[in-house]
Amino acid sequence: MSSREKRWSLEGLTALVTGGTKGIGYAIVEELAGLGATIHTCARNEVDLNDCLSQWGKKGFKVTGSVCDVVSKTQREELINKVSSLFDGKLNILTRWHRCSSSNEHCVSLDQDPPWHCSVYKQCGN
Repeated sequence: MSSREKRWSLEGLTALVTGGTKGIGYAIVEELAGLGATIHTCARNEVDLNDCLSQWGKKGFKVTGSVCDVVSKTQREELINKVSSLFDGKLNILTRWHRCSSSNEHCVSLDQDPPWHCSVYKQCGN
């Protein structure tokens, strides 16, 4: 492995990417996985999630996924427990994406509900 490849390698690192089946979240999964990270992603739509997991598997990417709506506190807690178990409590990279389904939908900031101590980047609008 060249020094350049080592410099950009994420081999051995873990990542959680919410909203990883579309848009920016999808691009982040692709980039991190391409650099060697082991990733868990979540999405609200199980069909989209399974399609993406299949594509990533064919590329040899180390990506797992689960259905989760990060607006739901219960589902966020389940996601956290799953990721903690999958990665033996070690999470190196967290990216959070939440797209509101309509411009009138209330966007939630997740930093209000422990144990999810981070805000969600919101892409609200048309």
